[in-house]
Amino acid sequence: MSKDDYLIPGLVALGVAVLFPVYWLSEIAVMASTGERRLEFGMLDILFLLVGVGQFVVYLGLKVILQDHHAYRRTDVILTMMMGATVVSYLFLFIVGVVPAWNLDSLVEGGMLVSLIVFGVLDLVLGIFLWSDKDKLSDGFKYFAMVNAIMGICELTVFLSITSLFLYPVSLILLAVIFLKKPQEVEFV
Repeated sequence: MSKDDYLIPGLVALGVAVLFPVYWLSEIAVMASTGERRLEFGMLDILFLLVGVGQFVVYLGLKVILQDHHAYRRTDVILTMMMGATVVSYLFLFIVGVVPAWNLDSLVEGGMLVSLIVFGVLDLVLGIFLWSDKDKLSDGFKYFAMVNAIMGICELTVFLSITSLFLYPVSLILLAVIFLKKPQEVEFV
């Protein structure tokens, strides 16, 4: 097992840690300046899809590293659900959001709310599972679990979900450190 095995998910995690707040802060700035949601297709929509693809890669990398380094499968179902929720929510919000003829603001808002709650539950459960097994996992997962659980709680409250703009990048940076750190090798004689 070389350190390069997780180079791609590590770099993607760092990229998404930067792009996620850039996208959402840009979107919020547009809405604050115009008073309404953007209806034209543009670079922000491409950035939105890049963030979604990046999140999928990071969740897949997390699932693989937990299996490879720790023979840990307790979170497999949750991480698979997170990958599925990422695909469904990003594609749904992208398609409904970029077709201006539809002008389905309430559907977009509802989709965002449902996504927020689904990810809140999944983030919280993932954090709890990893925290409960922190002694079986490397130290990085303990910090990741704490941040993820806090982020899940904030997402579930909805009104505190804005903290995800800062907590999610922190969790991604923690994951990037886990991915890019040289694996601890145990040799049995």
